[in-house]
Amino acid sequence: MAFFSLWVLLLLVLAVLIGPMVYKVGINDIDFRARLVEPSARHLMGTDDLGRDLLARVLYGGRISLAVGLAAMLMAITVGVFIGAVAGISRGWVDTALMWVTDLFLSLPQLPLLLLVIYLFRDSLKASFGPEGGVFILIVLVIGGFRWMPVARLVRAQFFSLREKEFVEAARALGGDDKRIMFIHVPSAWLALFVYSIMCLSAVGTLVWRHPLADVAQKAAAPIGAVFTLVCLLTGAFWGKPMWGTYWVWDARLTSVLVLFMIYLGILALWRSLDDPSRAGRAVAILTLVGFINVPIIKFSVDWWNTLHQPASVFRLDGPTIHPSMLWPLLVMALAFTLLATALHLTAMRSEIMTRRIRTLTILETERLDRAASAQTRSATP
Repeated sequence: MAFFSLWVLLLLVLAVLIGPMVYKVGINDIDFRARLVEPSARHLMGTDDLGRDLLARVLYGGRISLAVGLAAMLMAITVGVFIGAVAGISRGWVDTALMWVTDLFLSLPQLPLLLLVIYLFRDSLKASFGPEGGVFILIVLVIGGFRWMPVARLVRAQFFSLREKEFVEAARALGGDDKRIMFIHVPSAWLALFVYSIMCLSAVGTLVWRHPLADVAQKAAAPIGAVFTLVCLLTGAFWGKPMWGTYWVWDARLTSVLVLFMIYLGILALWRSLDDPSRAGRAVAILTLVGFINVPIIKFSVDWWNTLHQPASVFRLDGPTIHPSMLWPLLVMALAFTLLATALHLTAMRSEIMTRRIRTLTILETERLDRAASAQTRSATP
């Protein structure tokens, strides 16, 4: 039955795609002399009350129907699979919240809500995408927006079924694939410390040699380091849930990395609070050097205190203790993250240099206009 339905669908698709090329009759050709005629050799499906050929109009309208149906179902499947997969993987309050939203959509009266959506957004969509495009988008959104709920429930049930399989339980008992987070978490942690170290060197250049590029390098590196630190914290939380049974503990390593993230945010706020780049650079340089005391705390916290984190397993005097099958991918990811951070840093430095040049030229132009205005005022005064 499924294959028969598939063949019927394929025939319909071919008919509406190729049919208008073969059956070349205008869909809007009006002929009052041929009103409501029966099917014939000239009009294979007859005509309507205006004498228009019904087969030509069906073939043309089939394209629109197929486009709307495919787009709406694609939207419903995409939204339903995403929500169902997230609910099935997460469980807990995330699953409860998503299923509450799903039940809410299932309980809504569709016809009044459809009329309300059409009334509210019809004119704005027509103005943005044109009469035909606006109506098409509106219909797709309305149909797809009320057809994703069964898909979400089905996908969620499949995820729940897979979670209870024997191979999943065995993988969970052995740590499973949760260790893959390591290839993002560990390089992010290294880059968070590495970028802060670069900022400290730039801070020394600002305070000792007063080099303008030192300010630029420090300001460009701050948001990059903050993002890597945030990624480190988030991936660490996701990794800690299956390993430790919780997303967060006030562990020495976790707390010191959180302090590093707060320092990054403080540096970014200080840069924005001062208008003069020179003053801001010196103030940020002092704050950066003071915050550097947190870097060795992060590094040696697992040795100084009793923490959940394991000791160093890559950079050791007696060599790495991690297996080569995990070490080499980790080093490759660290290299990739380093290249990414370098590219972002150079791009941000170039942008900052251009911003400062524009600011300097704007100030010079403003001063020139002020001098010209003052000279004109003096020359006009008798």
